[in-house]
Amino acid sequence: MARGLILLWLVAAATASQRRKNKKKADAAAAGRPPSMTLDALPLKYKDDAVGRYAKTWATAHTNRSGMAHFLERFGAIDVGCTYDVESSGEGASLPRLVFKFADGSSTRAEPGWPDHFKTRPAVCEYARGPRFDSDAAMLLVSSSTDYLFRLWPLFLNKILYAAAANLRLFVWIGELPAAATRATAAGCYLSQPNRARFDQKPMLMHAQQRKLADSYTTDSYDVKDVTRVSNHHVKMPATLAVLAHPSVRGVYYVDLDSVAQLPFNLTNVKRTHGQYADVVFKWTKKLGPATLRWKVMGSRFYVRDTQFGRRFFERWFDNRCSFKDQYSLWHTILELSAEAGCVDYKGEIWERHSYDSVRHMKPSMAGAELQLTCDVIHGKCPTFKYGNEGPSHPCVYDDVPDVLDNVLHHAIPPDGPGLREVTYGGKTLVVENTCFYAGNRARIDDQRDQKRGLCKYAGSWREYLEKLGVVGRDTSVHPWGD
Repeated sequence: MARGLILLWLVAAATASQRRKNKKKADAAAAGRPPSMTLDALPLKYKDDAVGRYAKTWATAHTNRSGMAHFLERFGAIDVGCTYDVESSGEGASLPRLVFKFADGSSTRAEPGWPDHFKTRPAVCEYARGPRFDSDAAMLLVSSSTDYLFRLWPLFLNKILYAAAANLRLFVWIGELPAAATRATAAGCYLSQPNRARFDQKPMLMHAQQRKLADSYTTDSYDVKDVTRVSNHHVKMPATLAVLAHPSVRGVYYVDLDSVAQLPFNLTNVKRTHGQYADVVFKWTKKLGPATLRWKVMGSRFYVRDTQFGRRFFERWFDNRCSFKDQYSLWHTILELSAEAGCVDYKGEIWERHSYDSVRHMKPSMAGAELQLTCDVIHGKCPTFKYGNEGPSHPCVYDDVPDVLDNVLHHAIPPDGPGLREVTYGGKTLVVENTCFYAGNRARIDDQRDQKRGLCKYAGSWREYLEKLGVVGRDTSVHPWGD
């Protein structure tokens, strides 16, 4: 009798345990996170502290989580307040591997070829071994998927090392734009010159598999001239706002994932802009001078401070999303905000009169008065404008670019070079982006890219490639990355 009661009790206990596990998996799936991401041994609960409340707020789907960024209501749950670490660098016999720990107590691992845990629920997580408690300046990278992150794996590790050496907290966003945010919402985009022109032309169809970076389009093919459909390039805006919302972050430096920090790392005055006047500074497309149009910048490198203007800039940039390229909306946003500050009399002429390509090749002498946002104009008409400006009490500084942005070089492959590398691990092959390394003076490399291509040399072996990126030879007491 007693044995039977004990058996019944064990069966009941096992059944109850299984019910709890099933409920936990169902709750995880309902929240958009795959069941494999949960740890049954840990309670899924956010801590009652600043980071826990921050994480819980951003995990609440379809809510306005940052200031006036109403577009965030189009997003589902977003994991923040999480960390990542490198379990395997890929230097040895094991495939690269990452481990993520989330603010609710759950965790997951990622490896090339594994299911993408971030496809339905994006996350922006911080490097666990970085200066998490010793710095209020962050660096941000963005990847649309774990597959894309592993494709640029060596360059990702390179920037982990650079950020740590520069005392910058390295965050990475993984995930796509939700389908609800892949259409333009600004009326000016629909009325823009390229959108009007496409109705007079035959559509140019491109198949999805031809795209290098997943761009959130939901059909197998799309009209590349349709500027009202936007790509994952625009995910950097919500990612930036998510990092700025972190309780202990006061400023963010962004660089593209395919950028390279060459050895030896140049760390002189890396965070100079972090303590100066401007709240928003971008990398200029050309060497600056008195006639330089200050809105002609690249979206691949920027700094933003956690201020009302800094947040408003990125909220507006996303609200203005238009076309595959984020530069088209960036230029319009800078001019729009400068007009509101009294710098220029801009009324949307970039969109109304020009295509992306025509603006990209525009010289200052070709720009109308409404586009003449120069350094002298800012200091003469709107000296308190917090964009790319040293402030009213300082003379015009033509060449003011955050040091960190110049020290991290943008990925460049000469036309005749091998764009990819294949690395074999047992029976598996990892394909990663290749890069070349410049000899001599690396300053202002973007200004003379064509002339300097001949100075860009490739590493030979996989090990030499990792050595040039700093992965081989790193301080393993700080970055163990067991292989």
